[in-house]
Amino acid sequence: MVGQRKYTEMMKVLLILFMTLIASSCNYSISNAKEKSLVLHFTETTGWDHKTRDVSQKMFIELGALLDFELIHANDSKVFENTELLKNIDLIIFSNTTGEDLLTRTQQKNFENCIETGVHFLGIHSATDTHRTNWKFYNDLVGAIVQIEPWHTDSNLIATMHHKSTHELLKDIPNPWTKEEEYYYWDLNGGRVDTLNIKTLLEVESTGSEIYDRERPTAWYQELPNGSKSFYTSLGHSSWNYEDPKNDFRKLIKNALNWTLVSND
Repeated sequence: MVGQRKYTEMMKVLLILFMTLIASSCNYSISNAKEKSLVLHFTETTGWDHKTRDVSQKMFIELGALLDFELIHANDSKVFENTELLKNIDLIIFSNTTGEDLLTRTQQKNFENCIETGVHFLGIHSATDTHRTNWKFYNDLVGAIVQIEPWHTDSNLIATMHHKSTHELLKDIPNPWTKEEEYYYWDLNGGRVDTLNIKTLLEVESTGSEIYDRERPTAWYQELPNGSKSFYTSLGHSSWNYEDPKNDFRKLIKNALNWTLVSND
């Protein structure tokens, strides 16, 4: 039995070292070689670049230390060609990704295979400005397509949000929550996915006089029949959201990580 345990532990270490070698050769990084949940933090853009990838990566590394997970950072969609690496991923994060041509069809299929085998998903802000018109699987997973022209309010609008659920995802989040943000629109040439699986967490009060300024969701979640969980928030436009360890945006993301990686509810 002792020999078997040593062999098992040795194989686990070799697996992590193997993934570290793969990641480093492709400019991906793994923080250290411990047996933990593996989270893929993806930030590539082929459209508007929010320039939050570095602060987002730093935030998730810090949250990984608190919640005991490994972070793999990738700013190149080729990570979705590494099927051996993807087999070990527990959660995929699209943090301010953009673009219609972000993933190739092969990469899309590998992503779909991840979700279909139980991998969870977390989308931030412009994750809904990613593959707006040519990847239905992804649109259904993230839960919406942001409208264009206009996409959003001013980037520093102060508005008030209200809880629409008592879910654990809203633990320690103020209600009402008044926040400076770039609030997305959904009504024109986009919209939220029409499915009963998607449950609204937060709604912002009306932000102006246009029809698309009406009260609308800013965070939601869904649980797929195969056990995969998906969380999305349209919050997170500016870098300062990711930089302050005590702000409420980070609390919301921490809750999403807890829910996807820890909670069995």
